[in-house]
Amino acid sequence: MLILALMVSAADSTYELNVGRRILPGDKYLWTTTVDTREQHLVRIQTGPPSDSIMHLRLNISAMVEVASVTAEGEEHEKLLTIRNCSVKHNDQIIDLVPTGSLIRATFTEKGTQLILNGKPMPDSISRYIGASIRAEGGDKTKRILDPGSPKKLQDTWTMNTKSLLSLVDRSVVVIDPKSLKGTVTFHRLDTVEGRPNAFVIGTARSEKLKFPAMKGVKLDHAVLDMIVSVNMPLDKRYPETGNSSYVMMAFDAKVPGPDGKPAIYAWNFARTQVSTFER
Repeated sequence: MLILALMVSAADSTYELNVGRRILPGDKYLWTTTVDTREQHLVRIQTGPPSDSIMHLRLNISAMVEVASVTAEGEEHEKLLTIRNCSVKHNDQIIDLVPTGSLIRATFTEKGTQLILNGKPMPDSISRYIGASIRAEGGDKTKRILDPGSPKKLQDTWTMNTKSLLSLVDRSVVVIDPKSLKGTVTFHRLDTVEGRPNAFVIGTARSEKLKFPAMKGVKLDHAVLDMIVSVNMPLDKRYPETGNSSYVMMAFDAKVPGPDGKPAIYAWNFARTQVSTFER
């Protein structure tokens, strides 16, 4: 009965979520992340069997992080990562990318991310695997996208700020019709992380009006983009996030000239998931 009473109490209570926490210089934490990337190309022709290729990557990184500097909004500007583990599984082959004990200096600017490995620019052979996974944590970007702006109960939903979400999309990869992108945020659950009660917030967004610059001149029969962003943070707003995750799926179908000179159907599907935890 006591457990039931506590569950009912939590469901009826409202909480100040304060999504999007600022980080301070000198902050230290153990960062663990797993990134799964899957890309599929399928071509169906009229006079032969389909051609299908699939690429699957799984990246694992664990590193002690020290924040060197932050922006005015409390987002990481520069940080040092001492690697504990950094490996990638490419289809069935496991590759150790960076030796244990290596030092990566990551600097985030408007022009992109600069990665220095053991005092030298990180080689492309490594950065192409891990460059997009080392991100500037903290700050107000997440707040602008997900924060409700008022106290919420468990399972409450509100509209995502898709305009702020669009500002983070790389337009050289995909161009999204702003009016087509719809998103919802949910106060999903409460749980205990590192001894403190944490709120878990999940945002989902979708668009079916897309353009892919790489496919310029090709008429798409159908295209879709799905995004899921989740954040977990202590209810005590003095503490930063304890974890976050992101999921992006893009796909389209198009008619293209086949190798036999007849129209063929080209289908492309890309999905990327990143799950991170921050232990302090």
